[in-house]
Amino acid sequence: MTQDESAIRYVVEKWFTATKSGAPPTDLDLMTDDVIFMAPGQPPFGKKEFAAASEGMKNLQIDGTYDIQEVQVLGNWAYLRNHTRMTVTPPDGSPPCTAPAIRSPSCAKTQTDAGGSRATQTCWQQKPQRPHDDGIPK
Repeated sequence: MTQDESAIRYVVEKWFTATKSGAPPTDLDLMTDDVIFMAPGQPPFGKKEFAAASEGMKNLQIDGTYDIQEVQVLGNWAYLRNHTRMTVTPPDGSPPCTAPAIRSPSCAKTQTDAGGSRATQTCWQQKPQRPHDDGIPK
C-alpha cells in the first residue's frame, strides 16, 4: 500500500469516527471548500449545506461500519469505492433509519497547504430506509 493510499484510508477512518462521535467540525476539516455531494433524490450540495445538515443531526446516535473496496491514486487526485452500512437512531425513540449497503464512489484531492488528503466529491446510490419503508422513493 502506498503512502498516498494510506493517507486516504486514514481520512476515511477519521471521517467515520468523527461522524459516529457527532463531531461535524472535524468532518468539515476533511473536505475542500468546493466539495460536492451527490445523493439520491436531491440536487448536488456543498460544504455549507453539509454543515447545516450536520447541525440538525447533533442529537442522533450514528453507528455503522465501512469497507474500502478500492483506492486508486492518480497524481494529486484519487478515487475510492466504499461500502458503508449505517444506522441512525433518533433521540425520540422512533425506529432507527438504516442504510444496509451504501456504495459510494468518492474523489479526494491532496492539498499541500492543508497537509493531507481531503474529500472533493462524494456520492451514494441508495437512500437510507426505515425498516417499514418499501424502498420506493415517494
